[in-house]
Amino acid sequence: MPLPANKTVTVASPAKLNLSLRLLAPRPQDGFTELHSIVALIDWQDTLSFTRSEAVLSTGENSHEVAFTCSVPSLTANPEDNLVVKAVRLFYQQVPFSVLPSSCRPTQWVVALQKNIPSQAGLGGGSSNAASTLRFLRDWHQAKDAVTCYTLPALQQLGSQLGSDIPLFLAAETPAVVCMTGRGERVTTLPPLALNSLAGIVCVVVKPKAISVSTPLAFQALHRQQAYSQVSEMAQLAWLEGLMAGVPLQKLTPYLVNEFEPLVWHLEPALQPLTEKLKSLGAFHALLCGSGSAVVGLFEIGKEPHHEVLNALFPKADFDWMSVPFLS
Repeated sequence: MPLPANKTVTVASPAKLNLSLRLLAPRPQDGFTELHSIVALIDWQDTLSFTRSEAVLSTGENSHEVAFTCSVPSLTANPEDNLVVKAVRLFYQQVPFSVLPSSCRPTQWVVALQKNIPSQAGLGGGSSNAASTLRFLRDWHQAKDAVTCYTLPALQQLGSQLGSDIPLFLAAETPAVVCMTGRGERVTTLPPLALNSLAGIVCVVVKPKAISVSTPLAFQALHRQQAYSQVSEMAQLAWLEGLMAGVPLQKLTPYLVNEFEPLVWHLEPALQPLTEKLKSLGAFHALLCGSGSAVVGLFEIGKEPHHEVLNALFPKADFDWMSVPFLS
């Protein structure tokens, strides 16, 4: 995607949904938690617009500047803390500059982020934004310079320095069902048939605006209570086999388990009733999204509640919600 100065390219940045999340054991080597999660992307998306400025910087070959704006003002208060800005800086800090023409090295990117995915919801919005940024920069340089700046594994390794979910979003360049292991950085894409399991399903995702669950606090509760998974490898294998055979998700609900739930229900008791409310509306299953604070109800298409019902139960003044399919 060669991009002249002052021309803009806009890319989508989707949310993820943990269909299962098992918390297996502490990792003595780095303090993270070993996990096993099956994840798919849903059609709730932020957008990122990239414009290359005509301004040429004069501060050296490794220079890179980012003019960052966002539709959520609080996310621009400290732009250097935003994962989009961090992703641009990390990309240029570690890209092999010897393969880039000198005219490309000192440049300025103007990046505008339209946030639709709520933050601290367990939907991976920030990680998705960073992954979309890294992918865009790789693709732009490959198109312009006819060189490979980063292979996908190298780009995933780079992204894992910023967040455990980022390799997932980089792997899912096209819609897919993936298995995350390690601390989340090891990603295996399941065969395309697994997408058949998600066909005909609508995801109703609800997040109370007043509740945000800190992922570090959720993990602290896990370590404090030693609430690690007791699920057998045989059960995990049966879950994977069902997906790889394209078995409808409605028949796999015993495996749709998020082991953060009891920990997060204790931290934020108002969240658990939301899953019960979604089930009362006809969801065949409901669970916590990631470490929260969003929850999701899974509905067969045609049986999902009308928007008028959702607006009445989850008024926009108090909730962010979306009724969307999986990306397919």
